[in-house]
Amino acid sequence: MKIALIRKDYLHSGGGAERYVYNLSHEFAKNGQEVHIFANRWEDPQEQSIKIHPVPLIKINSPIKNLSFAFNLRKELSVKNFDIVHSFSHVYPSDIYRMGDGIHRIWLKIETPSTYLRFFKYINPRHLAILFLE
Repeated sequence: MKIALIRKDYLHSGGGAERYVYNLSHEFAKNGQEVHIFANRWEDPQEQSIKIHPVPLIKINSPIKNLSFAFNLRKELSVKNFDIVHSFSHVYPSDIYRMGDGIHRIWLKIETPSTYLRFFKYINPRHLAILFLE
C-alpha cells in the first residue's frame, strides 16, 4: 500500500504529534508499506524506504505559514497517487485527518466564553486561517 503522511514537522525529537507520525511511518515501513512523508522540516528517517517530500512554506507569520503549507501540499498531492493520504495538519485533501489539535472553532469557544472577546479572536488572522483550513 502506498501511504502519504502529512505533518509540517516530521521530527522524532519534536512534540507529541511529530513523534507519533515519525514512529507511525517507521512501523508502516517495517510492515512493507510504501511510506511518503510530506513536511517542511524533518529529521532523516532511520528506514531507508521512507521517502521525504519537502513542502515549502512562507515563514512570514503564522497565518501565511499555515496557508502556504496547505496550498503547496495540495499542489504536491495533485501530481501523485496514494492509496491513503493521512494528515496530521490542517490540509485538504486527505482520506484521514487526525484532529490532535482539536476543532479550532470549539477551542475558541471554550477558551473565550465571552462572545464579545471571542469576536476579536475570530478576526485575528491566525485564527481566521486555521478556521478557513478546517
